[in-house]
Amino acid sequence: MKNYLKNIKNIYSIYKKNNFNNLKIGDIINIYYKTIENKKEIIKKINGIIIGIQNKNLGKTITIYSNYNNIKIKYIIPIYFLDIIKIKIKINIKNTKAKLYFSYNKKYI
Repeated sequence: MKNYLKNIKNIYSIYKKNNFNNLKIGDIINIYYKTIENKKEIIKKINGIIIGIQNKNLGKTITIYSNYNNIKIKYIIPIYFLDIIKIKIKINIKNTKAKLYFSYNKKYI
């Protein structure tokens, strides 16, 4: 039970420190996160375009559309996940649509 409360305190501290309200649909972003492979901690990067934002506050998730070696990948990532180190916005695209699911066939990335 104490670990559970400690995790909740960590999530709230991340929420207060990293308020990601400036993320918008159409932004091209880089997400850096930690993973453990072969007992080593490795930092990996996901880059792509935000095609959807769901929920609010701590349950907020973003849908990212990425192209890796001509393989198109769709990620659904909780923004306040503890392993995310930082989210960097590369390009802001002015957009008039609420969701960019039509961009699957276009070359934004």
